[in-house]
Amino acid sequence: MRFGGQSKSRDRPFSARPAEISGAESPSQLSLILDSCSLLVVVATVCILPWLLGGAIPKARLVLQVGSIAAAVLTMLARLVSRRSFAVPPLGSWLLLGMAAIGIVQLQPWMPSAISLMNHAVHPEFREHLPHSLSASANSPVTTRIPADSRSAAPAMTRLHIAQWIAVAVLLCVVADSLSRPDQLMWMLGLMCANASLLTILSLQQLFNTGSRGLSEPWIISKTLPFGSFVNPNNASGWLLVHMAIAIGMVVVVWGKNPSTGWSRSFHRPSWKDQLSEAAAIMRHRIASLNNIQIVSVLTVVLLLTGVAATLSRAGIVAGVCCLVVCAASRLQWRKSLLLLVPFSILLISVSIFLTVFELDTLVLAELRTLNDPVSESTSRLLHWSDSLRSLRDFPLLGSGQGAYAWSTLPYQRRGGSHWFMNADNQYVEILVESGLLGFVLFAGFGMLLTVLSVQLILRKSPSYSDHGLWSHRIAVGMACMAMVASQGIVAFFDFGIGLSSTLAAIAVFAGVLTAVSRSRPANLNSLPPWLPRGGESIGWVLRLALVAAACASVAELRQVDQIYPAIVESSRLLNSPVTRAGLERLSVLDGQLTAALKRCPDNPTVRDLQVNVQEARMRLRLIDALAPQGSSLDGTLLQSAWTQLTPVGMADRVVMLKKNLDPASFNGIQSLVSTLSNEFPWYKIARDASRQIPLAPGFAVDAAAGSICIGKLDDAQLSELIAVRFAHPAGARWLYQCGILCLIGDRPQQAVGFWNQSLEVSESFRINILVDALRFWTPDQALALFAPLEYAATIRAALSMSSPELEEGLWKIAESQWLTAARNPTTDQRIQRANYLLRRESSEAALEWIDGCLAKFPELLALRQTRAETLEKLGKLDEAIGEWLRYEHYDSKSKLPAESMTRLINSKNK
Repeated sequence: MRFGGQSKSRDRPFSARPAEISGAESPSQLSLILDSCSLLVVVATVCILPWLLGGAIPKARLVLQVGSIAAAVLTMLARLVSRRSFAVPPLGSWLLLGMAAIGIVQLQPWMPSAISLMNHAVHPEFREHLPHSLSASANSPVTTRIPADSRSAAPAMTRLHIAQWIAVAVLLCVVADSLSRPDQLMWMLGLMCANASLLTILSLQQLFNTGSRGLSEPWIISKTLPFGSFVNPNNASGWLLVHMAIAIGMVVVVWGKNPSTGWSRSFHRPSWKDQLSEAAAIMRHRIASLNNIQIVSVLTVVLLLTGVAATLSRAGIVAGVCCLVVCAASRLQWRKSLLLLVPFSILLISVSIFLTVFELDTLVLAELRTLNDPVSESTSRLLHWSDSLRSLRDFPLLGSGQGAYAWSTLPYQRRGGSHWFMNADNQYVEILVESGLLGFVLFAGFGMLLTVLSVQLILRKSPSYSDHGLWSHRIAVGMACMAMVASQGIVAFFDFGIGLSSTLAAIAVFAGVLTAVSRSRPANLNSLPPWLPRGGESIGWVLRLALVAAACASVAELRQVDQIYPAIVESSRLLNSPVTRAGLERLSVLDGQLTAALKRCPDNPTVRDLQVNVQEARMRLRLIDALAPQGSSLDGTLLQSAWTQLTPVGMADRVVMLKKNLDPASFNGIQSLVSTLSNEFPWYKIARDASRQIPLAPGFAVDAAAGSICIGKLDDAQLSELIAVRFAHPAGARWLYQCGILCLIGDRPQQAVGFWNQSLEVSESFRINILVDALRFWTPDQALALFAPLEYAATIRAALSMSSPELEEGLWKIAESQWLTAARNPTTDQRIQRANYLLRRESSEAALEWIDGCLAKFPELLALRQTRAETLEKLGKLDEAIGEWLRYEHYDSKSKLPAESMTRLINSKNK
């Protein structure tokens, strides 16, 4: 039924609905009610998910699972009361189930462990030092498979992903089986668009209320400012684009076909002028006949596109524009495309007005300008992706474990980073790494399937008397689906949002709509495929029951994971916030909650990590109180200072220093105190057990070794196990640096050299610390020979930051010898650091002479101009300094530094 009127051919005998495709009787009234209830449950489920932290928390997965099961049960009841059979599940659901099957295979006990296959890791030679955990004890000879033995690098996460793939496959089947009437299609699309509009409005309101995190406050852990209920604005843009495509489909549905304009065809081909006149007449007629629903549908598209722009996601903004272009181009006829480009241009203008009114236009334009050089900002991502994709050499077919990206890629990283990549920020890379080439084929095949079905619906011709029911909306649904696939295909290059339950469920539901519309085509237009079962066959029922049973199998674990998530949130917030005594009072309660959670989910790496940290924090607090002066209780800055000094590695280092400086009786008293507290809070034992259970999880081995040193029980076996960190975390500069300290404490200097050199290969962050710590065992000359930079600019930076006079002097001498080679063809960085060398080691005049020579050849080197201006200021040449800042401003007019500096200099002159 088109908006504003009833189809004239609604009751024609060949209006084949899905039930009639299988040759069964028409659905009864009760059956239609149950089908509608099933669709209502589907829509309610999909609408709830984004409000649960964008679908990223365990509760969202649980809602998705329960909602899909409930909807499937209602659909089966509808078929049961009308005695109808099911068709074979649509191909899209089989592709999604194929992804689940990959995860199931990864968890099979007969599969080799992921660690044993990592032959192309950065340092596979250190894999032999991994601790060999005993899966069985003397009292319990039955072996149990631990995470370290699994084909998935994180089996707990893989099980959650399997459940999600099954749930969305069930949703797709439910919609394809239950959707049969145009009014069902209308309210489904309307409710989903209304939900997206409401979330967008509240997100924009939250955006203007700076610092507000109201929609995500109950579950968010990080301190970042979210966009609405989404922690990552890029995830929000991907979800909004799905619903914007749905809203576009709804616009086409409620607007119906082009109204007649009264222009009649001539015997000659119409000219461009005639076609433009016809298009203008149609647009005038459309605008004049708009009703409330049509206006609201257009405003929904404008609002959602505004929301996409407000996320400041470059990929999202580009994908949003491409979404509109694809919709227009999908008609494949110039006149019809022109008719769509005109309103879409009006939409873009409306969005621009919205952004200007909300004062977001400047931010959006600034973000889009970065597209001029997108590679420079994303270089770290590109390098990370190239390292991660090296795992395909070891896991080409099935990947290294669904949901295990954060752990499985660590052994392949060759470059250090400022943060740990929990996701790839690229859905294609993530699918390739986690599910292999087979998973990528299924994932890409799902998108290709939707594209092919959309094109078929758009191009399908049918007589006017058969154009009714769901089939009458085939063009609208096809256009919307093509727009959705195009936008998600672009966003997936720079985001992982498709993997979230909210976005994936919405895509699956619309894929079900697309399938239902394809199935509704009149029987006289296309004969049924030979493999489609006729009425009376039971295979459809068997497959639906199997799907529901598979979905039910995961509910118990999803419920357990959901129950422990509040403890994870509170523990993470407490450990990441500034230390206060009032906040630390909750540690004992959280410790109990995490211990109980670990019994429910023993292989959850997040819970294990938090339990180690909470236990260690409890011991640290007790130790600080025990060492504090009698009758006093540290708080505020004193507590924060003591807390920072007594980290696990810091505590181990301090214990060793006290052993050297105190008499045996005094030291024995302190070590006895540490041992007593370690027995009360056995965090180091938990860490060592975790390092054996989940060897790829970062930090466990370091914490275990540090705890053993504190109580004087570090043995050679544990020091040998520490070497495995070089395999598991080759780019973890901080962990490698800490391992080097522990090896020095354990009197293994050569092992420390290996750790520290590997740390310096991936990052310069800890070079100063390494050089200073090396003085514990080596002389300054020996330390410099082992760990000094090999490049001139790096040596100058190290010398400028060095606190040890002996090491600083040695670095300056090394820099002088390095300059003999670097002076022949210095890089930009070396030119800048040469000026710093001359300022420190020679004179300001020599530095200015060098800078002037460089600027004559390279006038755009702003770092040298800044150094020149600051040097002139120190020499009292304020006028020349102001002139230099003016030249700086000429090359970088956007920088605030020149104006601020000139204001300060002018004020100094006027005093």
